[in-house]
Amino acid sequence: MTTRHTIRDWLLLVGAQYNIHEAHFNRRPDDKTKARRPHFVYWFDSSEDGVESARSIDCTAAGSGNDADMLFIRPMMRKLVILCVDHADGMDVIEAVYVSVEHPAVQDVLNKGSDGHNGTDDASRVAIVSVESMANATEHDETDTDYIYELRLNVRRHAPFALTREDHIIDGVTITGTVTSDSGDTSTLTVTDTI
Repeated sequence: MTTRHTIRDWLLLVGAQYNIHEAHFNRRPDDKTKARRPHFVYWFDSSEDGVESARSIDCTAAGSGNDADMLFIRPMMRKLVILCVDHADGMDVIEAVYVSVEHPAVQDVLNKGSDGHNGTDDASRVAIVSVESMANATEHDETDTDYIYELRLNVRRHAPFALTREDHIIDGVTITGTVTSDSGDTSTLTVTDTI
Protein backbone atom coordinates (compact mmCIF):
# COMPACT_ATOMS: atom_id res chain seq x y z
CA MET A 1 0.00 0.00 0.00
CA THR A 2 1.34 3.42 -0.97
CA THR A 3 0.02 6.94 -0.43
CA ARG A 4 -1.36 6.84 -3.99
CA HIS A 5 -3.32 3.64 -3.22
CA THR A 6 -4.58 5.06 0.08
CA ILE A 7 -6.07 8.07 -1.73
CA ARG A 8 -7.62 5.81 -4.39
CA ASP A 9 -9.28 3.61 -1.74
CA TRP A 10 -10.69 6.71 0.00
CA LEU A 11 -12.13 8.10 -3.25
CA LEU A 12 -13.69 4.77 -4.19
CA LEU A 13 -15.27 4.45 -0.75
CA VAL A 14 -16.91 7.87 -1.04
CA GLY A 15 -17.57 7.60 -4.77
CA ALA A 16 -19.59 4.40 -4.35
CA GLN A 17 -22.26 6.54 -2.63
CA TYR A 18 -22.57 8.50 -5.91
CA ASN A 19 -22.23 5.56 -8.32
CA ILE A 20 -18.59 6.41 -9.08
CA HIS A 21 -16.48 3.26 -9.30
CA GLU A 22 -13.26 4.49 -10.92
CA ALA A 23 -10.37 6.51 -9.47
CA HIS A 24 -7.21 6.97 -11.53
CA PHE A 25 -3.82 8.43 -10.65
CA ASN A 26 -2.75 11.19 -13.10
CA ARG A 27 -5.20 10.25 -15.88
CA ARG A 28 -7.86 7.79 -16.93
CA PRO A 29 -6.13 5.21 -19.17
CA ASP A 30 -7.48 5.04 -22.74
CA ASP A 31 -10.02 7.72 -21.88
CA LYS A 32 -10.88 8.50 -25.53
CA THR A 33 -11.84 4.89 -26.27
CA LYS A 34 -13.87 4.27 -23.10
CA ALA A 35 -17.52 5.02 -22.51
CA ARG A 36 -18.11 8.26 -20.63
CA ARG A 37 -18.99 7.62 -17.04
CA PRO A 38 -18.31 9.38 -13.75
CA HIS A 39 -14.79 8.90 -12.38
CA PHE A 40 -12.08 10.53 -10.29
CA VAL A 41 -8.65 11.59 -11.45
CA TYR A 42 -6.12 12.65 -8.81
CA TRP A 43 -2.46 13.59 -8.48
CA PHE A 44 0.01 15.23 -6.14
CA ASP A 45 0.87 18.72 -7.36
CA SER A 46 3.79 19.39 -5.01
CA SER A 47 5.46 18.42 -1.74
CA GLU A 48 7.36 20.42 0.86
CA ASP A 49 8.87 19.96 4.28
CA GLY A 50 6.22 19.64 6.96
CA VAL A 51 5.77 22.12 9.79
CA GLU A 52 6.42 19.52 12.47
CA SER A 53 9.92 18.68 13.59
CA ALA A 54 11.52 15.65 12.00
CA ARG A 55 11.27 12.32 13.79
CA SER A 56 13.96 9.73 13.52
CA ILE A 57 14.28 6.27 14.97
CA ASP A 58 17.92 5.33 14.91
CA CYS A 59 20.24 2.42 15.53
CA THR A 60 18.27 -0.69 16.41
CA ALA A 61 20.46 -3.78 16.56
CA ALA A 62 20.22 -5.89 13.42
CA GLY A 63 21.70 -9.34 13.72
CA SER A 64 25.16 -9.63 15.17
CA GLY A 65 28.09 -7.25 15.43
CA ASN A 66 27.65 -3.52 14.96
CA ASP A 67 24.94 -3.61 12.28
CA ALA A 68 22.23 -0.99 12.79
CA ASP A 69 18.74 -0.69 11.32
CA MET A 70 18.24 3.03 10.82
CA LEU A 71 14.85 4.59 10.11
CA PHE A 72 14.38 8.29 9.44
CA ILE A 73 10.93 9.86 9.13
CA ARG A 74 10.04 13.42 8.20
CA PRO A 75 6.54 14.89 7.89
CA MET A 76 5.81 16.25 4.41
CA MET A 77 3.00 18.51 3.22
CA ARG A 78 1.57 17.65 -0.20
CA LYS A 79 -0.87 19.44 -2.47
CA LEU A 80 -3.45 16.88 -3.60
CA VAL A 81 -5.65 17.64 -6.63
CA ILE A 82 -8.83 15.60 -7.14
CA LEU A 83 -11.08 15.91 -10.18
CA CYS A 84 -14.61 14.55 -10.31
CA VAL A 85 -15.27 14.03 -14.03
CA ASP A 86 -18.51 13.36 -15.97
CA HIS A 87 -20.83 13.73 -12.98
CA ALA A 88 -23.42 16.51 -13.24
CA ASP A 89 -23.52 16.79 -9.43
CA GLY A 90 -19.73 16.81 -9.12
CA MET A 91 -19.68 19.74 -6.70
CA ASP A 92 -21.81 17.69 -4.30
CA VAL A 93 -19.37 14.80 -4.75
CA ILE A 94 -16.19 16.77 -4.03
CA GLU A 95 -17.81 18.41 -1.02
CA ALA A 96 -18.70 14.93 0.25
CA VAL A 97 -15.11 13.76 -0.35
CA TYR A 98 -13.85 16.59 1.87
CA VAL A 99 -16.51 16.15 4.56
CA SER A 100 -15.97 12.38 4.63
CA VAL A 101 -12.57 12.69 6.32
CA GLU A 102 -14.37 12.81 9.67
CA HIS A 103 -16.14 9.48 9.09
CA PRO A 104 -14.66 6.47 10.98
CA ALA A 105 -14.69 4.25 7.86
CA VAL A 106 -12.66 6.87 5.96
CA GLN A 107 -10.29 7.31 8.90
CA ASP A 108 -9.69 3.55 8.78
CA VAL A 109 -8.61 3.88 5.14
CA LEU A 110 -6.47 7.00 5.61
CA ASN A 111 -4.72 5.69 8.75
CA LYS A 112 -3.76 2.24 7.50
CA GLY A 113 -0.04 1.67 7.26
CA SER A 114 1.59 0.01 4.27
CA ASP A 115 1.34 -3.34 6.06
CA GLY A 116 -2.47 -2.96 6.27
CA HIS A 117 -2.65 -2.28 10.02
CA ASN A 118 -3.42 0.94 11.84
CA GLY A 119 -0.55 2.64 13.58
CA THR A 120 2.26 0.24 12.75
CA ASP A 121 3.77 2.01 9.76
CA ASP A 122 3.66 5.66 8.69
CA ALA A 123 4.55 5.06 5.03
CA SER A 124 1.06 5.36 3.54
CA ARG A 125 -0.88 7.09 6.32
CA VAL A 126 -2.44 10.37 5.24
CA ALA A 127 -3.91 13.27 7.22
CA ILE A 128 -6.14 15.79 5.47
CA VAL A 129 -4.96 19.14 6.83
CA SER A 130 -7.08 21.70 4.98
CA VAL A 131 -9.01 22.47 1.82
CA GLU A 132 -7.31 24.91 -0.53
CA SER A 133 -10.14 25.27 -3.06
CA MET A 134 -13.21 23.70 -4.62
CA ALA A 135 -14.00 24.81 -8.16
CA ASN A 136 -16.25 24.14 -11.13
CA ALA A 137 -14.00 23.64 -14.19
CA THR A 138 -16.80 22.35 -16.43
CA GLU A 139 -16.21 22.87 -20.16
CA HIS A 140 -19.03 23.55 -22.65
CA ASP A 141 -19.21 23.68 -26.42
CA GLU A 142 -22.13 23.82 -28.83
CA THR A 143 -22.90 20.11 -28.59
CA ASP A 144 -21.45 18.82 -25.36
CA THR A 145 -20.77 19.49 -21.69
CA ASP A 146 -17.74 18.03 -19.96
CA TYR A 147 -18.44 18.09 -16.22
CA ILE A 148 -15.23 18.65 -14.26
CA TYR A 149 -15.14 19.61 -10.59
CA GLU A 150 -11.84 20.21 -8.82
CA LEU A 151 -10.87 19.82 -5.16
CA ARG A 152 -7.43 20.94 -3.92
CA LEU A 153 -6.33 19.73 -0.49
CA ASN A 154 -3.30 20.06 1.73
CA VAL A 155 -2.38 16.63 3.08
CA ARG A 156 0.35 15.44 5.44
CA ARG A 157 2.20 12.17 5.28
CA HIS A 158 5.33 10.90 6.99
CA ALA A 159 8.06 10.10 4.48
CA PRO A 160 10.27 7.23 5.73
CA PHE A 161 13.71 6.12 4.67
CA ALA A 162 15.17 2.92 6.15
CA LEU A 163 18.53 1.29 5.64
CA THR A 164 20.72 -1.21 7.49
CA ARG A 165 24.29 -0.02 7.96
CA GLU A 166 26.84 -2.75 8.50
CA ASP A 167 29.55 -2.23 11.13
CA HIS A 168 28.00 1.07 12.17
CA ILE A 169 29.87 3.14 14.73
CA ILE A 170 27.78 5.47 16.88
CA ASP A 171 29.50 8.83 17.21
CA GLY A 172 26.84 10.69 19.17
CA VAL A 173 23.64 10.29 21.16
CA THR A 174 20.74 12.71 21.61
CA ILE A 175 18.01 11.98 24.14
CA THR A 176 14.87 14.11 24.18
CA GLY A 177 11.91 13.65 26.46
CA THR A 178 9.81 14.84 29.36
CA VAL A 179 10.86 14.43 32.97
CA THR A 180 8.22 14.31 35.71
CA SER A 181 9.26 15.02 39.29
CA ASP A 182 7.77 13.34 42.37
CA SER A 183 5.60 16.44 42.89
CA GLY A 184 4.10 16.06 39.40
CA ASP A 185 5.92 18.97 37.72
CA THR A 186 7.13 18.25 34.18
CA SER A 187 10.08 19.61 32.24
CA THR A 188 11.33 19.03 28.71
CA LEU A 189 14.86 17.65 28.58
CA THR A 190 17.35 17.30 25.72
CA VAL A 191 20.79 15.78 26.32
CA THR A 192 23.41 15.49 23.56
CA ASP A 193 26.70 13.68 23.96
CA THR A 194 29.48 13.03 21.45
CA ILE A 195 31.30 9.76 21.80
